Amino acid sequence: MRALSRTALIGAASAALTLGAGIPVGAASAADAATPGWRQVKVFDCQGANGLWITANGPRNAWASGFCGPTLAHWNGQSWREVSLPSRFGGFETDPAIATLSGSYVWTFAETFAGLRASYALLRNNNRWRTFNLANNSQLTSAVVFSRTNAWAFGSIGAAAYVIRFNGQTWRRVTIPVVPQATAAPRPGNIWAVGAPATAANGKSARIFTLAHWTGRWTTHPLPNLHLASGQSLGTPSVVTDGSGGAWITATIVQLPRADAAGGVLLHWTGRTWNRAQIPFKTLGLGPLAHDGHGGLWMTSFTPNASQDDFSMLHLTRAGTWTSTVLNVEVGLQLWTLNSVRLIPGTDSLWAGGSVLADSDTFPVILKYGP
Repeated sequence: MRALSRTALIGAASAALTLGAGIPVGAASAADAATPGWRQVKVFDCQGANGLWITANGPRNAWASGFCGPTLAHWNGQSWREVSLPSRFGGFETDPAIATLSGSYVWTFAETFAGLRASYALLRNNNRWRTFNLANNSQLTSAVVFSRTNAWAFGSIGAAAYVIRFNGQTWRRVTIPVVPQATAAPRPGNIWAVGAPATAANGKSARIFTLAHWTGRWTTHPLPNLHLASGQSLGTPSVVTDGSGGAWITATIVQLPRADAAGGVLLHWTGRTWNRAQIPFKTLGLGPLAHDGHGGLWMTSFTPNASQDDFSMLHLTRAGTWTSTVLNVEVGLQLWTLNSVRLIPGTDSLWAGGSVLADSDTFPVILKYGP
């Protein structure tokens, strides 16, 4: 599992492909050249972390989940501080899904991690917690909140899709044509989800991804035939909108049966057709991707190097120019996983979450690009 956990990360695109109209575009300036690059900003003292998932709705509000226990972290514009779940959840851990409206309003999801998994949605509103029972054994991997009466959470129960929607009073299960592994939801009537078809059987067919789009009803767009080599499949997808009726998807090519990362793909659904981009850098896997605030994309890459495989951040500009930056952490630490990359709304800065390896144990880490 080590190889896959470190390599679900990066892809391909050509300068002939543009990122589509509608994504906010910013003019280059002298200030851009002085923008701080990618850097480590926080390591939490929590041994055994599998990664960190981050959400943000502005420069003064971000939340992170995925710690070793029932804890969140909150960014208030000046510093990150840990926020504990109610004491009754001492034997629980938080799911990757987390969504926020403000610093005082955030949804997280927690479950037991032994035996029967009891699952809950937890709302923190003005420093008070409210608890909602969910289906046992459910795991939520992403969430979005549009208002106090409209929120979604996406995940699974075993191999079956589990998607729920909050109406201001309760969470209700809703149908979806895929088992969502990644989502993007800029507006209530514009939600994208990618995963195996909900009707697919276990096994090889469950690794044939489909892109689903919610506009008040679901439509589906099966991914194109990528002509992968024998024994290869796709894993760990990520999705963002393209700003003009389509979406971008990254996925890692995995070699079965060990699920070793063997490459990555970047696909663009234009709203009518699929395009596969070609990347000018060698990668073992493509992972979480995000907008850059200027009409381009950031995405993580698990990059093969002579000494050890490392993470890089790939950048594709709106004009189609590629660059690659190796991500560095403190001396004595090794970047072990990267689970999420998020554009900070209203800026061209980004958060990234994952884990670092130190003394044979892992710890949650937060990186940042920009001021």
